[in-house]
Amino acid sequence: GYRYAVVFDAGSTGSRVHAYRFQSDGGQLQLIDDNFEQLKPGMSSFSDAPADGANSLLPLLESAKGVVPDAAKASTCVELRATAGLRHDLLGIGCGLVDELLLIFFAHL
Repeated sequence: GYRYAVVFDAGSTGSRVHAYRFQSDGGQLQLIDDNFEQLKPGMSSFSDAPADGANSLLPLLESAKGVVPDAAKASTCVELRATAGLRHDLLGIGCGLVDELLLIFFAHL
């Protein structure tokens, strides 16, 4: 059968998502598809509005959800990564953006 993984890269100048589909055979995984989407602006544009920054990722989240079948969602690994620029920006923005991102992810997965 198939297995899935979703990786979000929340960058300071733009954000991206990869939704991977793997063929699972005897414990081995073979990459079948990598569905990629990106958008701008990045998270640093939302330093004064963390909720808006989190909401800006909704199109990427919806794109990834379209790749993963409902029956596989509970077993799909989802990662949120941040580029070095965003990690640096978070020192000034605070944790509000991270909190909002987590709320969006939990509400829509």
